[in-house]
Amino acid sequence: MAKHSSRDARFKKQRLRVLARDNWTCIYCGGPANEADHVIAKVKGGDDSMENLVSACRMCNNRKGKKPQAVFLGQTATPLVSREVLSPVTTSVPLSGPFEGQSEPLWA
Repeated sequence: MAKHSSRDARFKKQRLRVLARDNWTCIYCGGPANEADHVIAKVKGGDDSMENLVSACRMCNNRKGKKPQAVFLGQTATPLVSREVLSPVTTSVPLSGPFEGQSEPLWA
């Protein structure tokens, strides 16, 4: 019994890491996430690694169930939300660009 509870505690910490990594956003619909979904279901050989877990809302996680991610996404009209979109690092506007250092536009 103790082994089961320690697994639950480890998964809870892993779930919180996944949710924080994905900015608490469902990777399937873009809504608020509160669960970690296994990309490859545990019954199909998946594990609890960060690479196999994504943030999901309860509705998407329940709808996906044990289906492979590609099958689930093929059944829904909602496109997958990429982690780059969710990342606070990539949501800022780049300060450098092709016109950096120019005093006026090229067409002026």
